[in-house]
Amino acid sequence: QWSMTTPGNPTTMQIGGSGIVGSRIIVEPGYTLKFLGGQNVNLQFPHVEEFGNEIAYSGQPMKNIVVEPGGKVIIENGVILRGIAECNGSWEGIELKSSSVGNPKAELSMGSAEIKDAITAIRTNSFTKISIGSSLGYDAKFTNCRTGIEMYNDNYTTSKIIKAMFNYQNSVEAGFNEALNNHIYLNNINGLNIWGSQFINSDASSNVASGTYRGTGIKAINSNFNVLKNQANVNNLKECHPPSQPEPPCLFQSLSIGIDAVYLTPSYYTGYPIKVLNNQFNDCRHAMHF
Repeated sequence: QWSMTTPGNPTTMQIGGSGIVGSRIIVEPGYTLKFLGGQNVNLQFPHVEEFGNEIAYSGQPMKNIVVEPGGKVIIENGVILRGIAECNGSWEGIELKSSSVGNPKAELSMGSAEIKDAITAIRTNSFTKISIGSSLGYDAKFTNCRTGIEMYNDNYTTSKIIKAMFNYQNSVEAGFNEALNNHIYLNNINGLNIWGSQFINSDASSNVASGTYRGTGIKAINSNFNVLKNQANVNNLKECHPPSQPEPPCLFQSLSIGIDAVYLTPSYYTGYPIKVLNNQFNDCRHAMHF
């Protein structure tokens, strides 16, 4: 566990500057980990397995940063989190551990920051909360992540993704991060709001051979979610006119499937429809598959 406490606030750990983080970070209940923006924060992480085999047998997630229930991570504007560049390496990303009804949640807030080269950038479990991006510009970036955000088992999520950019540009590391899988993966999630975000595969090599898998923008299993132009659409479903310039649609580009939603239990979410409004699909083999 690597941390620096904030003067006058011993429950907040601040990390700034650049360099290699040579150990795992575990954010325990009641603590906040803050990656400081505006200070050229550019941190590099190795594969978790390089920290020792004991992690695999400890029951802990195989992640670089683990957030316990009641812990919080804040990634401020300007921060870059990535694998070790000199090794052309990927890393395992951040995991928010499960909580239960009425108990504190693990939380993550990410502003105009970037996560690069992760196998899975952010993984959430039941009763956790993430807030990605903001209403000002394309803020949060997920670059060259095999999976950007992976969410499991939350029937009443309050998480949101606002004007984020998911862009896979090239393969990072053989055996770990070889190609885009899903920009967002949802399994048993209800209520996620996604507004004005971009889901792109810019890897030219995946667009050459016919039939090559180019990844999925949003892959959902037994989940319901909103993919909308802006927040207003959540309560105004009849507003389907083209968005104005400051309100871009969600964009799905150069993917095998833009949105792929599967119900393994057909009646699982009866009465909770998926809403897909004012979006743009360019050069996708299938725009949507339900």
